[in-house]
Amino acid sequence: MLLTTTFAGCAILPGDRPAPPAPRLPNECKALGKPVPLPAPRKADLGVLAAENRAAAATANGRIVARDRCEDKQRDALESGGT
Repeated sequence: MLLTTTFAGCAILPGDRPAPPAPRLPNECKALGKPVPLPAPRKADLGVLAAENRAAAATANGRIVARDRCEDKQRDALESGGT
């Protein structure tokens, strides 16, 4: 009886069809955005530590940009119908 009521309610109530699932981008771009280890804290010249931290930040920024470009290319290919 409950199943019949459920089906009857679905047939009577108006509603939109569910949206199709969004396409998923391949995971190959995620590898480009892997974390960059920061230099271990230690007693050293502050100039050396600052330079090491700047280098790590620059590496991380480069990886983020590379990942974003990769994802943009995948989106463009998906929009144009390619794979």
